[in-house]
Amino acid sequence: MEKRGQYDTNPLDPEYARQTERAWGRSTEEELPHAPVAEGAEAPTRRYVEFPGDPPRYQAAPPPLATAPVNGINLSASRTRTVAGLGIAENIAVTLPYIPFFIGAALAAIELFLTPRSETRVRANAAQALSLHLAIMGGGLLFRFAHLMAEITLGGLSSALLSAGWVLFQIVAFIFLISLMVKAWNGNAIDLAPLAQVSRRIERAIEPRRL
Repeated sequence: MEKRGQYDTNPLDPEYARQTERAWGRSTEEELPHAPVAEGAEAPTRRYVEFPGDPPRYQAAPPPLATAPVNGINLSASRTRTVAGLGIAENIAVTLPYIPFFIGAALAAIELFLTPRSETRVRANAAQALSLHLAIMGGGLLFRFAHLMAEITLGGLSSALLSAGWVLFQIVAFIFLISLMVKAWNGNAIDLAPLAQVSRRIERAIEPRRL
């Protein structure tokens, strides 16, 4: 048998790999104790050992992020689903109550009367729009009352400023309602948090018709 020198080594030789691992003081894999393997049998199981600082061999995928609905109700609307009691598409039903002025308020009340409680998305939007219309009407009445009182007591510049403020308030309210109509038509959720409590009370107060 040919004698090997100090540098006559084969890196592919398993014995050379084990000697190298022992020289470095660590092993990347350990063989479990086992009996001699017969010809044709499966190879012994190998257990890989993790060392501090080594990257993990397997990484679990992060769990999907859950999205919570607004106030317990998903307010986004569908363009294809038909609303029970109205017979129109859902995105149309949630858009109509946001029409400016008294028309939207009347349509919101009609939808609350016609749609069953199972139509939670439509009823929530209708109640929210109705509460918004009531808030706008209340703000307009306050401006008009303040303008009247200023005209009686102060007159002149104060009355003119309150009159201009009332006109500006109406313009801002009109633009805001139009923006909500566009948002509802596109199927996006509308959440008016300051009106949440009032909206829930209105929705519970208006009973749907019995079919």
